[in-house]
Amino acid sequence: MRRRDSVGMADNFETNLTDLDNAARGHLPALANVYWIATTQAKGTSTADQDLGADPSLCHNAGSFGKAWVTARDQIADALNTCQANFTTIGTALAHVVDTYAATETQLAGKMKAVSDSIKPVA
Repeated sequence: MRRRDSVGMADNFETNLTDLDNAARGHLPALANVYWIATTQAKGTSTADQDLGADPSLCHNAGSFGKAWVTARDQIADALNTCQANFTTIGTALAHVVDTYAATETQLAGKMKAVSDSIKPVA
């Protein structure tokens, strides 16, 4: 038996609208927030950039290390930022799908009830 709030045309393509809604409005925004925090913290390490070249005990050629670290850090921050933006976009799109499907189902349910109510039983 199908759950009232499930969608899909076949058993292998069925899901619960509540689960989708939780993902859209809960899990994906939470993941986006975690990635935003990680991005902010990765970018925050830039305050120590000037110290990388100033500390000769860090490595033999601290300038090269510093440049490599800044490049790697910036690439990591960019990747984290892209993930954060994608989680936000996917969450927004999924929320739209859930809202649209729920509205459509409500409209169809009302129309079907009106049709059913208008059918006169055969005597």
